[in-house]
Amino acid sequence: MRAKRLIALFFVLLLTACATTGEPTTANYERMLQKWVGSSEDQLVAAWGPPVSTYITDSGSKLLTFGGTRGAVFLNGMMIPVSCITTFMLTNGVVTNWRWQGNGCRAKANE
Repeated sequence: MRAKRLIALFFVLLLTACATTGEPTTANYERMLQKWVGSSEDQLVAAWGPPVSTYITDSGSKLLTFGGTRGAVFLNGMMIPVSCITTFMLTNGVVTNWRWQGNGCRAKANE
């Protein structure tokens, strides 16, 4: 039980440090993603590179997925993969929406 409290305290301190030192955050990542809304598919692919997957919905929208595993961190002797998968929805070739998942989806305030 004590180990769980120490881990929780570690994450609280880590989050506090991130908030006060300008370290990458998920909120900044979401702000960065929002800036892509309205951009063309060509602009997106030019900046992000080729997607790892593409899917066309029944309504004709296109989903472009980028990212994957970015490495790992060790915590209490356990290896934890760090990943970030970001999917953009495009309608008529223009970014209209986005979503992300993973524990590594973070950006600095100026990104």
